[in-house]
Amino acid sequence: MLRNLLKYCKYGSLYAAIEHQSNDENEQFALLVLKKEKNEFKIETQKLLESLKEVAETINKDQHLYLIVNNNQVLSKSIQKELSEDKVVQKSFPNIKISDFYYEIVQLEESTYISICRKEYIEKLINDYKQNNINIIGFTLGNNSATHLLSFIEKTNFSTSNTIISIGKNQLKSIDLNDRIDETSYVINGIEISNTYILALASVIAYYTNSTSTSSNFKNYNVSILKYYTQKRFFSLGLKTGLALLFISLLINFLYFDFYNKKIENLTQKTQINQSQKEQLLLLNSELSSKKKLVGDIINSTASKTSLYFDLIGLIVPNTILLGSMKYQPILKNIEEQKKIVLNSQTLFIKGSSSNSKNFSTWIKNLENFDWINSVDIVDYGIGKKTNTMFELRIVLK
Repeated sequence: MLRNLLKYCKYGSLYAAIEHQSNDENEQFALLVLKKEKNEFKIETQKLLESLKEVAETINKDQHLYLIVNNNQVLSKSIQKELSEDKVVQKSFPNIKISDFYYEIVQLEESTYISICRKEYIEKLINDYKQNNINIIGFTLGNNSATHLLSFIEKTNFSTSNTIISIGKNQLKSIDLNDRIDETSYVINGIEISNTYILALASVIAYYTNSTSTSSNFKNYNVSILKYYTQKRFFSLGLKTGLALLFISLLINFLYFDFYNKKIENLTQKTQINQSQKEQLLLLNSELSSKKKLVGDIINSTASKTSLYFDLIGLIVPNTILLGSMKYQPILKNIEEQKKIVLNSQTLFIKGSSSNSKNFSTWIKNLENFDWINSVDIVDYGIGKKTNTMFELRIVLK
């Protein structure tokens, strides 16, 4: 699981290789892109293209490619079996300056096969891909990558874009160049593929399995360009992951902020409402206290005056007069909610009965003599029994 995750981080889900082929003096590009799904490869793209520009337009941006240089810039030769690399190069190409060339050697069943290409050409080619934002992660020369198909192909011979290859006992038997190869399809590990793209498939298998079956003088160069790609890839993934985490962090912070901001707004509104209600309650309490004080003052004042007035009146009441009731500042209207209480202010009503009219008249005159009485009015007189006459007086105070 971890291994697959590391491979995905390194290469993604698309694995690709491209073969530079020579066809009637013209160069063409055999592009193969495989997609890894559920531990198996499926062909995503296989195309013959005419230029590097078309390659850049066909694949995704920053897609990596394994390069197979198999055009007229590559010289290949088979010699008698030789295990020493230096001797293979010397015997195959005795007149070249080996420091100017990259070479790759594959041991056949009974011979040794070598392919060479100028360093200047290879490095320029890889740089051209880089200029088009295409990452080359390694390269191979000629048909040497075909050795990686030995475990997957069941036939005794098969063809590539420009050779016919024979298979011996778990080893390549021969690699024979042929300018005229008919297009043929093979089924390799469940993938049906044309011989035009078979070397590209072999190269994908090689770098996916990280296997090496050839010897060369450019292993360190391949390691360096793969390292450059890997660093670029992980930097890009790290940057995207960092930005994603930053975005998620900002989103979470925003959601928390929004959540708590709404809570604060609700609490602020409740506080304002409570403050407003508190102010209204304080105002009502103040009004209530003021009214209570006013009522208390009125009651106290009324009580003290009433006692005084009743006492003074009681002192001069003759024996022939019987008092029934005395009301001081009676209410004129029934008390109603939210309405002012209306009093008959500075007024005293006395009801009673008199058995002697002369004494009653004298009592009225005596009442009028009090300096705190403004007027005495007889509201009613003459109702009742013959011996006792009912009366009602209204006394207006000063």
